[in-house]
Amino acid sequence: KLILCIIFVSSLILNLCFLPYDIPVTNDSLDYLVHAKEISNQGKLPTGNYPVNDGWPMFISFFLNFYNSENFLDDSNLQKIISTILLSLILIPIYLLCKKFIRKEIALVGASLLVFHPLLIENSFLGLTEPLFILLISIILLCMISKDIRLSLVSVFLISIASVIRYEAVILIIPF
Repeated sequence: KLILCIIFVSSLILNLCFLPYDIPVTNDSLDYLVHAKEISNQGKLPTGNYPVNDGWPMFISFFLNFYNSENFLDDSNLQKIISTILLSLILIPIYLLCKKFIRKEIALVGASLLVFHPLLIENSFLGLTEPLFILLISIILLCMISKDIRLSLVSVFLISIASVIRYEAVILIIPF
């Protein structure tokens, strides 16, 4: 457990140190941020041409309500920091999932490889939905293989949340 904490803290510190704070989000991340800012300002889902999946902007808008900045770069950095923290949190459910199938030592290596994967780090630096989506999917898989029926019901609830973040999660209904 100490090694798991060390890997988590080192992942978090490494990613936050290399996060490009002076570059705002662009493309899809910008659409998510604009949508999140409007949700935060209006207190409801706005109408108009916005991203298909509202889950990530709703999640970001929750933090924007507390952050209350008028600077676009600060809001952009908040989105990237949240995505980076979520990337580091993936370590815990992936480790628990790997531990069910392989030895603890190898499970640590497997979870570390995922958390330090360059493409995931890049996606978290861009402020995209992948870290939250992977975190939810890994928790869903962990609950799905559990023998407890209550955890299976939790995984169904999490599938619905994951499908709001990325509609591809609807395909997980088939294995259930």
